[in-house]
Amino acid sequence: MDLSMAGPEFLPMAAIAAIMLASSFLHGVFGIGFAMIATPLLALWMEPREAVLLAAVPLWCIALGFLGRHFAQVRRCGHLVLLPCILVGSVLGVQLQSALSARASWLLLAGLLLLSAVVPALAHRMRERGLQPPPAARLAFGLGAGVTESSLNVGAPLIVLYGGLLRQPRMEQLILLNLCFATGKTVQLGLTLAQGEQWIRPSWLLVAVVTAGLGYMLGLRWMGRLPEHVFRRSLACFLCAMAGLLILRAIWGSWPES
Repeated sequence: MDLSMAGPEFLPMAAIAAIMLASSFLHGVFGIGFAMIATPLLALWMEPREAVLLAAVPLWCIALGFLGRHFAQVRRCGHLVLLPCILVGSVLGVQLQSALSARASWLLLAGLLLLSAVVPALAHRMRERGLQPPPAARLAFGLGAGVTESSLNVGAPLIVLYGGLLRQPRMEQLILLNLCFATGKTVQLGLTLAQGEQWIRPSWLLVAVVTAGLGYMLGLRWMGRLPEHVFRRSLACFLCAMAGLLILRAIWGSWPES
């Protein structure tokens, strides 16, 4: 293949494949991180809406696969009351995404990444003070997670904070996270298609889904073999760096396309 002729298509597809492979591998190993890694990396050189949609389809597949494998435990999950709130929030999030400018999307995504970086410490501090969300506030967590999940692929921070305050076991928290991912992506993708909005390139989508699937399956084989505390610290540093870059992009506007 003549790469000089294929460059305009080959280079972005290679970047998409690398981003999807790495982020899905880490998600498979640790159960979290795909969207928080893939979305900002894509948003550095794509329009925010395009980056969000491109990462949404693989995440939807990953979340459904997780819920299918752990269906018996999903049925016993005691926090399914959040699902209606996540559903309503997801509908609002799709409308928010359509209304946001690119600059506002970059800044909001940066803010959510910074929140993600500090959530573990924030939950720990709040637990030390004996703070627990009242029932009404718990529903607000679901609503907010739905909004941020379907608008910018970052619903995890609010769900993790919710689970941390209630001292949820790890598996329960992973189930609730994947329920949020699956619900948010179903609403987001369904409404986007129903409204006839501009879709992403089929070739990019195919590469994203295939490489994300491969990375996720490889990650599952490595589950439990890598130190989680190192991942969490590294992820926090990565999220802060990505937030800074997104803020810079929002300040100086769109960067030249490759």
